[in-house]
This record gives sequence, C-alpha cells and structure tokens, in this order.
Amino acid sequence: MKEIILKLSELKSGKNRFSVSSTAQELDLENIEFPIVDDIKTDVEVYKNRNNFEIRLKTRFTFHLTCSRCLSEFDEEYADTSTFYIKKGEIPEIPEGMIHEEHIQTLYVSGDEYDIAPLIREQVILSIPIKPLCSETCTVPSYDSGMDEVDSRWSELLKLKEKL
Repeated sequence: MKEIILKLSELKSGKNRFSVSSTAQELDLENIEFPIVDDIKTDVEVYKNRNNFEIRLKTRFTFHLTCSRCLSEFDEEYADTSTFYIKKGEIPEIPEGMIHEEHIQTLYVSGDEYDIAPLIREQVILSIPIKPLCSETCTVPSYDSGMDEVDSRWSELLKLKEKL
C-alpha cells in the first residue's frame, strides 16, 4: 500500500489543509466487493495544538454497484468524513470498563511521521453498502407466469403456488 505520510513537525500551529488523490490499487482496494470507478479524493484538515493533532478526513469516491433487488449495475458517489486524534507518546493503560469514544479515535505515535493511508482505506471499506439499491422505487422483477417452458426443478414449487 502506498504511504501518505503526515510530517507532524512540519505542520504549523492551528489549521493545516491539503488534498490527496489515490487510486484503489495504491490503497490496496482493488479486490473489494464493489470496484471503485475513479480516484479516491481526500481533503485533509489537521489542527495542531502543541503535540496534539486533530485530523479530519473527507473522502469522496464512486463505487460501481449491483442492485440487490433488480441486479442492474450502476455507479454511486460516496463521501465520508471522519475525525481522529493523534498524540505523541505511548498508549496509556485504560482501566477496564472505562473506554470512551475518544480512546477509540485517538492514535499514538512515537516519531514525527504518521501514515494516513490506512485511515483513508478504512473509510472506503466501511462505506461499502450492505444492500445497494439503484433507486428507492426499485422492485424485484416478477415471475412471468405466461412462460411456455418451465424448468422441471421448479414444478413442485409451482404446484404449491397453485394450491394457495
């Protein structure tokens, strides 16, 4: 996976902004269930306060999906925004049962660099829809009862349907 390195010492105090563009291949996303159509674009905002950093990632990309109802293929744009916190130092011990959301979103670094590529990759993977729909009004194709030829494997089910 291609690294997207954030050099913490080179950031000025306050707000820092930049954008990155990555391919699915660079982020090791070429074998996911639904392919990504174009580049993955990420706007990065880093707020620096001494040795603490707040990172906001706004990632935009397009999936090539298959509708879970009608099986038609379509493209759909996605955008996701996530916030993470980076602190210099070692991971503190947290007493059992005392984990808060802040602990989950806080990343600890010992050096001066942090690779944000895994965070972007995670955003894309977590955006994969479970049941994609081409539209809200999409319906399941109906069975055509006027078919001349019926597969013999379905004959018992058709008999059950006629009894209803």
